Amino acid sequence: MEPGAEGQGEKQSQKGQDQGGGAASAHSSGVVAAAKWGAIAAIVAALLGAVGVLGPPVVEALVTKWEETPNPAPSGTPTPSPEVSSPVPVTDTPDDPPPAPEPVGYDCSPVPGRETVLATVVYTEGLGLNAFCGPANSYPRAQPSNYPESETLTIVCQVRDGQSVDDTDDVPGRYTGAWAVWNKLSNGAWVSDLYVDTPKVEGDTPPEGIPLCEDV
Repeated sequence: MEPGAEGQGEKQSQKGQDQGGGAASAHSSGVVAAAKWGAIAAIVAALLGAVGVLGPPVVEALVTKWEETPNPAPSGTPTPSPEVSSPVPVTDTPDDPPPAPEPVGYDCSPVPGRETVLATVVYTEGLGLNAFCGPANSYPRAQPSNYPESETLTIVCQVRDGQSVDDTDDVPGRYTGAWAVWNKLSNGAWVSDLYVDTPKVEGDTPPEGIPLCEDV
């Protein structure tokens, strides 16, 4: 035998064994795969059979029920509380007091065609004499609203029960004390008689030449 022939025979024998072992391994893998697919086919056939037994309506109902079931809210998520309408806000600011009723019975209407008595504004110490639409300073202001010192007035009549004007200042020539006499002028304005140079006659009767307004 030639050198190396024995070794070559051994290699060929070993190669044949390896090929045979590979073929056996491939056959074994094919068998296992076929078994797996067979099992899967059996499961699918069983499911299809169940569908056939239950019928499409039952399967559809199960699927619909599963779709309508809401997912539960995760734990710890606060549930929103229903909205509550807030009451009308309360304010501590008191309502404005109702306006005081305006005095009635007098106005600033002119008195045309009446006899008048001339008089002069005096003793105002340069401030002038304010005029109103009634015999008190609670009435609206007349127009003009002030007569300056030494202004000549045209008196139509007097009331002797108007607002009392108190004068406690010792001004030479001016009446000192409470004086409730008011003069109505021909333009409808009213002025306190305390600051006019008419005679200061006490009582209910005006000085000569000036009538009571109730008689006009």
